[in-house]
Amino acid sequence: MLYEAISVGILIQNQKTLLGLRKKEDCWEFPGGSLEKGEQAETAVKRELKEELSISVTELEIAGSLSYYKPKTPRLIILFYITKWNGEIQKNWHRDLKWFSLEDCRKQQIPNINPELFEGILKLLSKKI
Repeated sequence: MLYEAISVGILIQNQKTLLGLRKKEDCWEFPGGSLEKGEQAETAVKRELKEELSISVTELEIAGSLSYYKPKTPRLIILFYITKWNGEIQKNWHRDLKWFSLEDCRKQQIPNINPELFEGILKLLSKKI
């Protein structure tokens, strides 16, 4: 079974993480996106954060991976802790960007995904903030 691979950046600053508000939905998400054919996960997360936030990642660490099943397409999400970058964060892809504490992340409306998946991401986040 083939998985669609997605690289996600968990940006961390001052004990908070960055979430973006989707343009067409009232829900918050971590920045990132699908790997292009032949692309490595680390390269993909750097590319996605450049596209979505206008930053150049200078320091990252793999946080872990999680999988979930969407109709017809199982997905593998590779998560990276991002602690250093160059450039000012811009809203290129999202309607809004905000820094949230771990507790505040749990209170936000999230995309229509498996709630256990989001909790898994927050569990990885809790190891850093």
